[in-house]
Amino acid sequence: MSGGTLRLLQRLLVGSEERIARRWQARLMDPGARERRAFVREFAIRGRSDIPVGLLEGGGNWNLIGMPAERLISLRASIAGGTGTGKSSWLIGVLVALLRLDAYPVIIYDAKGETVDELLEHVIPYLLEHGLPDSFLDRLRVVRVFDRTNVPQLNLTLPQRGVPKEAQAFAVASAVEQALAEPLGGRMHHVLVRLVSLCIELRLPLTEVLRWLEDANGFQRAAARSADIALREYARQGFRAENKESLKALAARLNALLFWPDARLALCSPRALSFSEALSEPGLTLVHTGSPPAGAERLARFFGAALLGMIVRALLDREVRDDTPRALFAAEEIQESLGPEEARQLSRLLSTARFKREAVWLTNQSRSQLHAVDPGLVAAMRANVELNVQFRSNPEDAAAFEYMLPINRDGEAARRDLINSVARLPQRHCYLAVRDTGMTAQLVRAPRIDFEAMRASGRATPDETKERIRRGIVSMTRDQVPLVNVVDVTDAVDEVVDRPPLPEGTDEFPVLG
Repeated sequence: MSGGTLRLLQRLLVGSEERIARRWQARLMDPGARERRAFVREFAIRGRSDIPVGLLEGGGNWNLIGMPAERLISLRASIAGGTGTGKSSWLIGVLVALLRLDAYPVIIYDAKGETVDELLEHVIPYLLEHGLPDSFLDRLRVVRVFDRTNVPQLNLTLPQRGVPKEAQAFAVASAVEQALAEPLGGRMHHVLVRLVSLCIELRLPLTEVLRWLEDANGFQRAAARSADIALREYARQGFRAENKESLKALAARLNALLFWPDARLALCSPRALSFSEALSEPGLTLVHTGSPPAGAERLARFFGAALLGMIVRALLDREVRDDTPRALFAAEEIQESLGPEEARQLSRLLSTARFKREAVWLTNQSRSQLHAVDPGLVAAMRANVELNVQFRSNPEDAAAFEYMLPINRDGEAARRDLINSVARLPQRHCYLAVRDTGMTAQLVRAPRIDFEAMRASGRATPDETKERIRRGIVSMTRDQVPLVNVVDVTDAVDEVVDRPPLPEGTDEFPVLG
């Protein structure tokens, strides 16, 4: 066979030498191009139920990538980045596409409130205008703790399905400690748990605890209706033997939390939001604990910790059957409300969510903030998170994300430059990685959201519909809240039980009961 014939066969089978040379040159100059092409093929948008997650550059074009909704909300995710980097906009973009389907239970917990406000004021009106059925509003649950118009149903002492009253009482006491940013101490914690457990058993509001701290006889009369023999005996003898100063200190701490009238209204509501019900059907549940009035920051931490605990317990206790829909729980700015107990529960949830058909998405500004609360939560996230979305971060978080970044073969200096680039990402740019693909993180740009069109929909929505959206189905007007149990807590407890104070310099108390 002649040389000319061989060259002709070469061009037909593998291309010309010039083309092969250009291809290899491109590979040498951009070693990540091949993996990017594989990433685009893996996450190409293929159907109407696919959820866009970003734009990936490849071949000189920006390719829209995403994944089927069923796959996306089977993943545990970490969305991290500093303020103003675009992580909330990325989350809203995903939620818009997901809510259009109206097929999944979605719970959004927002410790600052900006995302929930955007959803209520603009996104939901926009979706209703573009095909979301009006029946969606019958499955819209809204809890805005500091709403000046509506009162959320936050009776924390109504029995929660599947939760022992002792565990529920312990969670309320932990929320109090989280709000005060200091431990109650073994003595006061024990007293509070017992009083709260009686409120739960008798379906009385938390404000009753303050009445009982003032009136030992009243506590004994209430405890006489309890089925718990040990609690009845404690009310008859143990409570009366408690140290007066210890009870005063407990009352003072509760006064500090319950001074705000709207908090008492919420705690005395006749019902409580059931997150178990919210998880049983497609719909949207929004929890907003941000924007407290001046001086009520502790109250925001109290309700935040209590509500976060209720959500996590409902997710952990969820019954799974063949027809159980997948569910999404997204916690925005989780570091704002996270205490040690909530962090431990989240760690457990991350390890069990897949078997509960739940996606758990956590957004935060910095890994170090979570590490300061509980290093175990950071370890649980690293072990269990399957979808990583990393926006611009501080250098320490960028270094912690190194193991997900593309491999760079140009030496240690080039590797350090790649890590440092995470700390200099432009707005809306992020590294996105899906662990089960075996591919490294790819630099993507968040899809642009037409916020102006959404705001126009919000402005055009009738006032009656706006109010229906803001209130949801689990809040009430103020005149609907019964006032019989709303106790005045502005005065300190003066009359409790008589017992001399402990010797000076002593911090220990005798064992309760």
